[in-house]
Amino acid sequence: MSNFPSSWEILRPKTWQNRGKLVGPRTPAARYESGKSPALLAIHGFGGTPREVDLLADVAQEFGLRVAAPLLPGHGTHVRDLGRTCFEDWVGAARAELDTLKREGDVIVLGLSLGACVAARLAEDVPVKGLVLLANALWLQSPYPACCLAIIQHFPVPKSFFVPKLAPDIQDATKRAEHLGYDAQLVAAAVEVYRGGQETQRRLTEIKCPTLLIHGALDKVCPVANVERVIQRLGTKDVRQAILPNSGHIVTRDCDAELVAREFRTFLNELVADGPQTARVL
Repeated sequence: MSNFPSSWEILRPKTWQNRGKLVGPRTPAARYESGKSPALLAIHGFGGTPREVDLLADVAQEFGLRVAAPLLPGHGTHVRDLGRTCFEDWVGAARAELDTLKREGDVIVLGLSLGACVAARLAEDVPVKGLVLLANALWLQSPYPACCLAIIQHFPVPKSFFVPKLAPDIQDATKRAEHLGYDAQLVAAAVEVYRGGQETQRRLTEIKCPTLLIHGALDKVCPVANVERVIQRLGTKDVRQAILPNSGHIVTRDCDAELVAREFRTFLNELVADGPQTARVL
């Protein structure tokens, strides 16, 4: 049983104590590890922290790869700080990390949710060794939040306006309680995620590198249909996909985390060893 709060609690959640603060154990700090090329650039999700991509950073370290998992602007402090940022700020911060890594060699770019939009945007603009899209947010669930954000974007929403976030979309109750992130959603920043996804959709044909897509079958934030939508638009046929039967949105912290790690290991085995680059969709 996932034991999610009732949806009617959205405006007055009984346990909402932190009012937009970062909640959960551990630190939101960026993570950097030394190693060889290709390096891994791992980008966390909206309202989250680099802890969301630690699982994949650990796998990359098994291969001895260099790792950069930055903390995106507006994250890791208070949700109001997101009001000072936009999608291009998140892309710009990630691109600066990519430029630094590329001075030493090839780079694999990986992202979760919003991070997947940012990662795809980078791969559209800059040649990379490989691309990994986890729970990609290029399209959001409809009618909520996609239709709501599509309407709200036409109104002057205050940059400081946020609403409670009941719980992260993680099916594993223990991992959900341990998740580090904001306990609220800043509406203007959520609109930026929506707009960023739309812009990134239009340029997927520019992506030519090997690509791995992983998505939770139970994702309430981004539809699992996003996997097929992306595959149909990619400029490469060198694609691998995995649908996780027991996971929600934050797949790296959910019931099928071991499967996520296994799929990423397989992907790295082929890239690092320069194996055959043939079409492969599971």
